[in-house]
Amino acid sequence: MAQNEAQARAMLRQLNTAQATGSLPPGMNVEAARTNIQIALKAQQLGREMVALSQQPDSPARQQRMNQISTELIALREGLRYDVNTPAAAKAAP
Repeated sequence: MAQNEAQARAMLRQLNTAQATGSLPPGMNVEAARTNIQIALKAQQLGREMVALSQQPDSPARQQRMNQISTELIALREGLRYDVNTPAAAKAAP
């Protein structure tokens, strides 16, 4: 496991602990933070897959998977949350 991935998983554990103990910073949207960390983990996984694919001989299947990964990365980027410092309840407000 890459160091960054281990750090991200540790951050998720810390978020869970802080949420369970009520020690989150005021105004922190834990769901937004959790979502962003999970997106980062998935992006790292896809990046490693893309590196491995780039070392393989060119083929239609390889190119198709590279295109799929690119599409997945774009979707992940679009899923990033920017409301980490606002309460989750505020998001539901009209």
